[in-house]
Amino acid sequence: LIVMPTHDDHPLLEKWLGTVTASIVSTAPCHVLVLPENNIPRQLNTLAYATDLKETDSYHIWEVSKLLEPYHPIMRCVHWQSDRGQTKPIDMSDLENFFADNVPALQINFHQLSGADLADSLNEFTDTWAVDLLVMSSPYRGFWERLFHASQTRKMALKTKVPLLIVREEG
Repeated sequence: LIVMPTHDDHPLLEKWLGTVTASIVSTAPCHVLVLPENNIPRQLNTLAYATDLKETDSYHIWEVSKLLEPYHPIMRCVHWQSDRGQTKPIDMSDLENFFADNVPALQINFHQLSGADLADSLNEFTDTWAVDLLVMSSPYRGFWERLFHASQTRKMALKTKVPLLIVREEG
């Protein structure tokens, strides 16, 4: 686990080239915890897990729940879709049923968001639900993949208002 601080205002050059934290988020082979300026968590009551409903998400959600088990947080799984994307609601029942059948002690709720920008939508969600920790999973990408991929986790690391745990998927 790598713990990285970040600050609120980024100079124009940093926004264009990226910060050290954003670079670490993109290249680290392990989990990364991003701590925004003036938001060091004192307690962990509620966490949000941003999911894109991949098959591996149930494993990573379970992994995070085991890691944070001593805190007994309420977990809110959030799926976001762009306003410009699909218009039909996503069926999250498979994920809900998996956790209802296999992880009875976990307090878990499922939410769907839509909006023009993922980072803005997640920040609004964290404000609305008093989220203490936001979790996102990210696959490890090689140099060429990073070069041509617009990383949502990297973008979120620059805009997050709450601590952000990036769970690195094994590549």
